[in-house]
Amino acid sequence: MSGTHASQIIWHRVQAIAGQKERSIEAVAFVGQVLYASGERGTWIGVEAVGEVDDPGIFRGNAIVVLEDGSVGNETFEGKTDRKERPDRFAGTGTWRMHGGTGRFAGLQGSGQFRWSLVGDRYEDEFGA
Repeated sequence: MSGTHASQIIWHRVQAIAGQKERSIEAVAFVGQVLYASGERGTWIGVEAVGEVDDPGIFRGNAIVVLEDGSVGNETFEGKTDRKERPDRFAGTGTWRMHGGTGRFAGLQGSGQFRWSLVGDRYEDEFGA
């Protein structure tokens, strides 16, 4: 399974971590599109947390893919920031895992890597197995 994601951040909150001087955690919600290498498209929505207590550069999240036929897939992902060009421009790498779902995603398991970029509130990645 390979393709691209393009999404827009629709909600973002930064919260200080109690007892952790100058540390915070960010919660993010996004919605967008997935385009698979086969040409099939779907809706991609999810949430993630950035800057966890153990490592402020790591993010983790969950996403749902909905295809036009109503098939629903469940994904998890984890990544890190490798490059920060400006306060609103980042890029990095990560891993993703498909955890099955309904319809054509039922019983589907898979994983791979992705390269991502964020410019303002616009997120894009390329993923592969």
